Amino acid sequence: MRFLALIYFLIVALFSTAQESAGTTIIGNAMHLLGKPYISHSLENPKEEKLLLPTEGFDCYTFVERVLALSLNPQDLFKSTLFLRYRNASVNGYCSRLHYLSDWLSTHIADGTLIDVTPSLPFAKELRFDLNFISSHPALYPGMLRDACTDEIQQIERKIAANTFYYIPKKRVRALEATIQHGDIIAITTNKKGLDYSHVGFAYKKNGKLYLMHASTTEKKVVISQRTLSAYLMRYAHQTGISVLRWNKK
Repeated sequence: MRFLALIYFLIVALFSTAQESAGTTIIGNAMHLLGKPYISHSLENPKEEKLLLPTEGFDCYTFVERVLALSLNPQDLFKSTLFLRYRNASVNGYCSRLHYLSDWLSTHIADGTLIDVTPSLPFAKELRFDLNFISSHPALYPGMLRDACTDEIQQIERKIAANTFYYIPKKRVRALEATIQHGDIIAITTNKKGLDYSHVGFAYKKNGKLYLMHASTTEKKVVISQRTLSAYLMRYAHQTGISVLRWNKK
């Protein structure tokens, strides 16, 4: 029994060390982008859908994508970004891109890149998304009209809506500061009609407190939030809570 207990302890210790190493790698790569300007719509090409690798600046989604791509394969950023951004790692028109964050997260949980730790956290609640924002606002997504794939987007929205997600209500986030790890992906849920998540970034731990490292629309650059994550969430009525994902470093 003592031998089995020792083996279990060693496995847990190795897993914990790997997770801490993953977070350190994530934040290390994110720090190289600190201060980069906030730039939206950097992936849009009016003529055709193609893999673009913006370097001048990022929105919240492309910031998280770039950091994870650098962490997965810094020697081949094209390959790692293609894998993260497009369904089946293949560019096949506008709708082959993973537009909704919930779709992106689900895809990379399924392929083992990410671990959804949210269900294992205290206060976690089930969540369903009623998605329709992209298909309902075609003027905002000219690539969808160009490639005539609105029906495909609607199918994707229905598929995501059939899945169960989990989140931590924002009033409970402060109580979980010690549980969330440095470098975890923080996806912020919203009550805005037709959407899933309104923002995304990384957990940044400093002096035992939890902050958000993200591409900020208000500060117009990649920053570490001045307020704790809990206080940050409380400033915005439309933000309802967070999902917490972890890079499964192999």
